[in-house]
Amino acid sequence: MPDASQPNHGPTRRSAPLQADQLSRGDWLQVKSAAAIGDVIDIDGTTDGLPFMPEMLQFCGKRFQISHFANKVCANVGTVEIRNLQNVVVLKMNRCDGCFHGHCQMACELLWKLDWLEQSPPEAQDSSPATSGQSPEASQLIVKLVKLSAGTAGQNKTKSSGQFFRCQATELGAASRQSSPLHFGQYFVDRKTNGTSWSSISEFIARMLIKKALRLSDSIAGPCKRTPVDPLGLQVDDRVKVKPIEEILKTLDARGCNRGLWFDPAEMQTFCGRTLTVTRRIDRIIDEGTGELLEMKVPAIVLNETHCSGIHRRFCSRAMLHFWREVWLEPVDC
Repeated sequence: MPDASQPNHGPTRRSAPLQADQLSRGDWLQVKSAAAIGDVIDIDGTTDGLPFMPEMLQFCGKRFQISHFANKVCANVGTVEIRNLQNVVVLKMNRCDGCFHGHCQMACELLWKLDWLEQSPPEAQDSSPATSGQSPEASQLIVKLVKLSAGTAGQNKTKSSGQFFRCQATELGAASRQSSPLHFGQYFVDRKTNGTSWSSISEFIARMLIKKALRLSDSIAGPCKRTPVDPLGLQVDDRVKVKPIEEILKTLDARGCNRGLWFDPAEMQTFCGRTLTVTRRIDRIIDEGTGELLEMKVPAIVLNETHCSGIHRRFCSRAMLHFWREVWLEPVDC
């Protein structure tokens, strides 16, 4: 009997796809050709609901190692949930550059269905230095994928006249399924595929049960009704020191946000007092709930490419970059 919790995206054509239990972290895989990708995605440009994005075509024919298995992801389905994925990996490559999605700067890790990949021995050579314009198949596919990337279902839920896009982040809800944190088999999968330590797993489960029992929140509340800004004009390679948590708390509202940007104490407090380097300046992102391209009135800063570890989010595999407000930072003279 089919799983009613999984949306029906129509039949996806497959040719002996890889399975996660055949693979390990560090294995080499090759991205299939554009023609082969076209054969395994559905008419909506997805496999099992996960879009193959036009930004990914440049990697066709190239080889990469598996960084980790994307067993679980944070997905915006009205509220943010941790949901299960199957047969999806993250490869050791650059993050999405958003070039076909309004130059979104979220810099998400690209998620790869195993249907889009094939095994490749470490000594093999790339089949081609493929680019999106090298073959008729790639040219046709990129036109199709760019069209499919424009607009989302969420566009109908807002009165905004802005730009809307469809990407892997906006479709994660459709590509995943619900899972209970009390389904302990998922942690054995994390252990087997990603080598998550038993100590990390047991610590997470203990924290989860204590939080549920005491009804604790992941957020911290600040005193501000209108949160302050401090435009430092930081640029890439600038050195900064992260302020103490007591100072950051003074800049937050009751939701733990500064101008809509949440300070995640579980993940970000560990960097307080540390001196880090600016690696990105963020001023445009796609809203994962609606797909709208948003221009940030107050830019965010990325430091040392620091990202969510997932250890407080049921070992979520997305590794989203931490976004910092300049008011949380102090310039450091070189």
